[in-house]
Amino acid sequence: MLTALLLNMSGVAAYEAEYDETALWAEDVKPLPAPPEEDNFIPLDVDGPQRNFKHYIDAKSLATYPDGVVTYTMVIVSSSDAKNILFEGLRCEMGRYKTYAYGNADGGFQPSLAASWQKILTRSGPTNYRSELLRYYLCDARGLPLQPEAIIERLKHPNPARNNG
Repeated sequence: MLTALLLNMSGVAAYEAEYDETALWAEDVKPLPAPPEEDNFIPLDVDGPQRNFKHYIDAKSLATYPDGVVTYTMVIVSSSDAKNILFEGLRCEMGRYKTYAYGNADGGFQPSLAASWQKILTRSGPTNYRSELLRYYLCDARGLPLQPEAIIERLKHPNPARNNG
């Protein structure tokens, strides 16, 4: 819930109103992507303490929806070659993410039963990739989602200033 302070014409607080920010937005259905294939992986250089993990985005899974959500498949590989595969969505203007599904042993996806929008935290250890995606790759400087072609370009050719424009 958010609280809005409404002012009258003389600038004096007239009243405070609470409203539910999610009531103003409706999410589109997000179909699960095809299982990720290594030929489609684009490495993501992630700063921070999780440098012993390799992060990859499956380029074929990138999609931007009319509701403002960018979806992607993230593949995280540990130093022992263990893989975590997540199909996620990111809302640029809100700085939030949702994990729609997890990779399973059969190579497909298992939908998350408790998927909900969570705040993206900066410098939050092994999940710092979300902050990097939000700040440098999936969104423009105005907080709007980029199209998949632009995201792929940024991922393949990151600039030293981390795509700040």
